[in-house]
Amino acid sequence: MEQTINTENYTADTPISDQGKDRFQRYGFSKRIAETICQRKTADSIVIGIYGDWGEGKTSVLNFIEENLLKDPDIIVCKFNPWRFKDETQLLVGFFNLLATQLKKSIKTKGEKIGELISDYADVVIPSFSFLEGVLGTNPGEIAKKIADKYSTVDVEEQKKRIEKILDEEKKRVVIFVDDIDRLDKKEIQTVFKLVKLTGDFSFTSYILAFDEKMVAKAIGEIYEDGGEQAGRNFLEKIIQVPLRLPLAQKEALKKFCFEQVDNAIKSNNIDLKEEQARSFVSVFTSNILSRLSTPRVAVRYGNALSFALPLLDKEVNTVDLMLIESIKVFYPELYTFIRGNPEYFVKSYSNIHIISYDNSKEERKKKCKEEISKISKLYSEKEENSIRDLLVELFPILNEVYHNYVHGEHNYKKWYEEKRIGSPQYFQRYFSYTVIEGEISDIVFDDFLEKVGSGSQSENVKALEDFLNKTSADALISKLRWNEEKYSPELSKKLALCLSEFGDKFPYHKNSLFGFDTPLGQAALFIYKLIRNIPEHEQQFEFAKQLMQKSKPFSLAYELMSWFRNEKDKSTDQQIFSLEEFNELANILLEKAIAEAGEEPLFEKYPKYAVYLLSHVWASIKGKENLMTYIKPILDKTPTKISDLLKVYSPNVHSSIQPEPYYGDIEQDYFKAIQNTYDTDYLHEVAIKAFGAEIDVNTFQRLEHLQTEENRVKQFAYHYKKSKAQPTEVAAENITTEQ
Repeated sequence: MEQTINTENYTADTPISDQGKDRFQRYGFSKRIAETICQRKTADSIVIGIYGDWGEGKTSVLNFIEENLLKDPDIIVCKFNPWRFKDETQLLVGFFNLLATQLKKSIKTKGEKIGELISDYADVVIPSFSFLEGVLGTNPGEIAKKIADKYSTVDVEEQKKRIEKILDEEKKRVVIFVDDIDRLDKKEIQTVFKLVKLTGDFSFTSYILAFDEKMVAKAIGEIYEDGGEQAGRNFLEKIIQVPLRLPLAQKEALKKFCFEQVDNAIKSNNIDLKEEQARSFVSVFTSNILSRLSTPRVAVRYGNALSFALPLLDKEVNTVDLMLIESIKVFYPELYTFIRGNPEYFVKSYSNIHIISYDNSKEERKKKCKEEISKISKLYSEKEENSIRDLLVELFPILNEVYHNYVHGEHNYKKWYEEKRIGSPQYFQRYFSYTVIEGEISDIVFDDFLEKVGSGSQSENVKALEDFLNKTSADALISKLRWNEEKYSPELSKKLALCLSEFGDKFPYHKNSLFGFDTPLGQAALFIYKLIRNIPEHEQQFEFAKQLMQKSKPFSLAYELMSWFRNEKDKSTDQQIFSLEEFNELANILLEKAIAEAGEEPLFEKYPKYAVYLLSHVWASIKGKENLMTYIKPILDKTPTKISDLLKVYSPNVHSSIQPEPYYGDIEQDYFKAIQNTYDTDYLHEVAIKAFGAEIDVNTFQRLEHLQTEENRVKQFAYHYKKSKAQPTEVAAENITTEQ
């Protein structure tokens, strides 16, 4: 779903200069610094250092100081930006020129100005005088370059002297601000402090330097042989005459500011946060995150992170979980990276050992999880270690199995899924991708689909489902539908079941699968069965089941539905949903449906996969063997060789590592008994001889496995037939699986 990012919803991390916006009571501190400078009477220079962590508000304090300084007409403010200069010489020259400009004086002679002018325009003007080359005997450009170099190049020390002279003459106090020193690279930081050391004796000057003391001390410390942060601090003590630590933002003010950022992110993006959700977020955030809130900038970053994430995943995830995982990203970045890259620790059960590889016990997994989380937690304080554990357990309830030996049941996973929790395997990745991952189904789109089905006619619902299936896989749709199957109303359940009954061909049945019930088609049939259970009255359930058996298409869907009718039981009574009489009636509907759809084609050829169930378990069992033979005889009388096709459906479908594709195996004794209980084997034997000759009557059972032939299959039948005449037995056809 396409989202438009509204940049107005983001808070710009810009310094303030208005006293009315002073949230952390720094104005008084700033004003006092300005007053101290204004009240100075001596010509001596002074260097003031404003120390503060990244994002703590140093620039805002400089703005407040400037505001108060400008009230004094004898004060000149210079803001020097060291980022603009690529080397030490340029830095010094740029600094001297800035001072001269602010003092409204020039430190260049006429000759230097002419030299600079020639240098600036040499490439444009000199080519016009190229005709002089013959007269002068040399290139005019070379002459111009020499003139420019001679008059524009001035010794840095000379420029310093000129500035000193101007300052002594003007006797105006100049305050030089240098901000963001800690954002420079190490060499640039060292150069800035060389500048301050070199010019620190200027008359009537005051320096105000703002930086993170720790970062700068490390950079400067590398100049010295012993290196280290302490060496850098020692150097700063010689340069900075008035070191001032930025006043700490009051915890309550910072907390209030942070929640304002959160509130702005929610309201500006029209996020519907219920009171209960807000209470849950505040409880977890204040208990486990708030201690990490150190600067206003961090609060702004968190608010902006929410402004980005919330609209992208609105109604697609659990809002509180999203707000908390985004807080981990901002306040515990290393932990966030670990969670993002190791989902197996946070969504996989520690009690169901079969879901992981065989060589890892659940206790080993728990131990490994604890070790990894502990390793990350060591990056933070001891108090924060406990907060991290509580926070993780809150977000990922599966960790209760690690820390509290709790075992979660299926209902827990279902609850996490319904609530779109980050701890649900189906939702985890969505919190980090900021989108509905390809192959998944958007909750917004899904809810819209259910709403359409709930209010639409059958034809409209079929169209809605068709449109939906064009956007996603049938497997994903059934999986999504099944998570809430018990909560659908009877009316919606009926509409969904009727709608799905027409789309069986959209749900693949993996022909090589050992477990047909776990295929999309099998799951679709199971879902329809569950929808029938949502209908309150048993009589209505039965009538609706008959309707579905008749309407379901293709036939495979009706068959799979019948499989659930005969295998699923009511958990409260341990009884099947329908009585034997009702079940037989449904089975007859399935059989008549198969006969009608097969037409002139024999059932065992049209539906070889389902033939054993239809012919043995339904037709012969309910209508009788004689009735079935009235159907079989005309087919075999007309084409005796079809006896092999009939026998083939009673052959086991074998899966082997030797043979990549499943194949029909040998007709063993139990399979022959199923044939014996279903058909007139005397008649089948006669047909077999007619089709393949008397040589099929053999005295030994020849196994051919995946090399099985039609003739050998008939020989195997004949072998068991001949043996049965010597030792007649009766075995129920139910001993043979219907899933061939």
